[in-house]
Amino acid sequence: MHDRFILLKKRVRKIVLIFLPLFLKTKNDNYIKANSELIFFVIFSKTTDVEIINVIDKFLDQFKEMSMETDPRNLSTYLLTEIYKQVNTGISNFEEYSFCIKGIDNFDFTKKEISCYLSILTNKVDNNIDQYFDDEQLELLRTTIPTVDDIYYFTHDIFYLTYLNSKQEYFSMLSSYKREIINEFIYSCIVFCMISNNMDLLGELLISYSLVNGKISKANSLINMGLNYIEQYVDEVESNLILTESFFLQSYHTILVILILALINE
Repeated sequence: MHDRFILLKKRVRKIVLIFLPLFLKTKNDNYIKANSELIFFVIFSKTTDVEIINVIDKFLDQFKEMSMETDPRNLSTYLLTEIYKQVNTGISNFEEYSFCIKGIDNFDFTKKEISCYLSILTNKVDNNIDQYFDDEQLELLRTTIPTVDDIYYFTHDIFYLTYLNSKQEYFSMLSSYKREIINEFIYSCIVFCMISNNMDLLGELLISYSLVNGKISKANSLINMGLNYIEQYVDEVESNLILTESFFLQSYHTILVILILALINE
């Protein structure tokens, strides 16, 4: 299994490197969103890939001129950039800024996301996993038929509960009973993603499975099947790779998700 993830990493990294120039060439909201995802990828995967870091540094030079106060949509990206600087250089200007977070519900980030970022920046991280997966939440996982958005919220909550993969050990403290219910929910969602051919969400679910249970060293049949689907998707991207903005926007997020999956399991 280890060799499988190493090979997957090599293949997907090549695609990311080919995509890198397009991160700086996309326009308007796509420009900020794509580079935010790239920064998220670096923080989460803990990669030190120089070529990727260079692209992010170029983006940061431009982003610092964009006003968060005049466009609250920049808040999430701003916090990510400060986490990135804190993680990679040990220097963050976060404390120099004072602002009131308003209108969070009107934009594409959640209070959980902002709370996670602020906790990392202020070094106030707590293990809230057992509290989050209380009886009510577990019952929802057992009985609710989730929408695609519901599943994305679930995977992102897993990411935030581990503070972007910086506190993965928190899940090891969860009872086997709760972990079993979480895994059953993940399994059912994996089946849904394979049927609906949603490789982006499938990748996030496999990352979540890795965070909940530790590195995938020996996959059961369903996890193995999910990885087969992921590898087939990479085959398709490699076969159809074209450097157009539309293809980039269609593919880059899923490719970054798959590279995270490979890196945290190699």
